[in-house]
Amino acid sequence: MTVEIDAGGTAAHPTLSHIPDIQDPYGQAALLLAESLIHGLKERGVLTVADAVDIIETSADVQYDLADAADGAGSGLRQAASLLTAMAVSLRNDVRSARDR
Repeated sequence: MTVEIDAGGTAAHPTLSHIPDIQDPYGQAALLLAESLIHGLKERGVLTVADAVDIIETSADVQYDLADAADGAGSGLRQAASLLTAMAVSLRNDVRSARDR
């Protein structure tokens, strides 16, 4: 998987392409690495798409729980959870695309 960087961000990346300005470069790098690892493991047959989606959705659920517990200070946690949800949707779209071929 190649990520093409342009002036607007990471246009070729399915999860990060819709975010114009990310304030946390460490978090962005960690998310990109995690998503790349998941895609790589999936492509090598080590991890099924269903397993990957389950792992990511569990992570999103934990993020939403942390955001709820933050009593109004969890907007960053909610944004992180929505990125994880976008990652799960991206993987589901991979499955749909493969079926349509």
